[in-house]
Amino acid sequence: MEGIKMFGNVILAYLVEAADDICYRIIDFEDGFNLGIISFQEIEKLFLEILEKNWTNSEVKYEKIHENKSKIGYLRAKVINHLIYKTSQVFIENEDEIMAGDFRKSLIDHISEKKILKTIQKRSIDDIYQYESVVKIESAGFKVLPELLDLFIKAYKNPKHPKYKRIYKLIPLQYFNLDGKPFNSDYENILNLTMFISGMTDKYAINLYRNISGIDLPNY
Repeated sequence: MEGIKMFGNVILAYLVEAADDICYRIIDFEDGFNLGIISFQEIEKLFLEILEKNWTNSEVKYEKIHENKSKIGYLRAKVINHLIYKTSQVFIENEDEIMAGDFRKSLIDHISEKKILKTIQKRSIDDIYQYESVVKIESAGFKVLPELLDLFIKAYKNPKHPKYKRIYKLIPLQYFNLDGKPFNSDYENILNLTMFISGMTDKYAINLYRNISGIDLPNY
C-alpha cells in the first residue's frame, strides 16, 4: 500500500510541475497581451511556432475570428492542449526512469518547444512581471489573500452568523463533501478552504475582497 502511495506521489509531482510550467507561462504571456505589453504580432507568432502548424483542421475556424483578443484566446487553448499532449508523451516514454528516480529534469525540458517557452518566460520576467499595474495587483494580493482566508474560515465556523452566512454561500461545492456539506474534520475543511483561496488569481481575489468588503459592487 505504501509503495502504491509513493508511486502516486511521484506521478503527481511530475504532472503538477508540468501543469504549472505550461499554464503559468502561457496564461501569464496572454495577460501581457491583454495589458498591452505584448503586441498581437509577437504573441501570435510565438503561439503559432509552438503549434508547428499541427492544427490544420482548426485553421479555418481561426481565420474566421476577427477580434484579436478572441484570436489569442483561441490560440492559447490550442497551445495548452498541444503542450499537455507533448509532455504526456515525454512522461510515457520515460516512465521507468521517472519511477526509478533517475529522471533529473522537468517534463517540459524534454519537449521540442522548450526554447520557445524559455523565450516566453524571459519576456514575461523582463517586462510583464515588472509592469506597474502587475506589481500593484501582486502587492495587493499579499494582503488580500490572508484576509480572505480568515473570512472564509470564520464563515465555515459560523455559517448561520449574519455577518458570515453570505460569505459561506460563496464557498464552491467541490470543496465540500458529496452531500454538499462540510467534512467532519476541521483540518480537512480548512485545508480545502486554503486550496480554494490559493487557487485564486491576484486579480480575482482582489475583486472578490472588494465585493465582500463593500468597497465595490459586482456588475449585474
